[in-house]
Amino acid sequence: MLEIKEWDSAYNPFNSMKVLCWKEQIEGILSGEFKAPPTVEIDLSNICNHDCIWCNNKRYRKDNPNILNKKILRELIDDLADWGVKAISLTGGGEPMMNPLVADVLGKINQRGMQV
Repeated sequence: MLEIKEWDSAYNPFNSMKVLCWKEQIEGILSGEFKAPPTVEIDLSNICNHDCIWCNNKRYRKDNPNILNKKILRELIDDLADWGVKAISLTGGGEPMMNPLVADVLGKINQRGMQV
């Protein structure tokens, strides 16, 4: 029998009540004055050095073997910091560490006072 663990921890990312932590963002949406999200995900790379049989992104990666370039990443990080984003999650349609700029990106995020 499948057991749902959503309520085992208030910090579970799948806990549907976590939205209650973001009152300011919800009020902004309702008033049409959108506030910065607490976190943002950036897909650094669609390239992957793995060949996982369960990958749901395999076909897209094959057709779009791209990485974000330095100019776009630097401008994006600056814009997100200026907007008030508190943290960035480095993800990818592939393996984010395949982007050779990952060290530069980590330094830039840290320099702008955001968490990774």
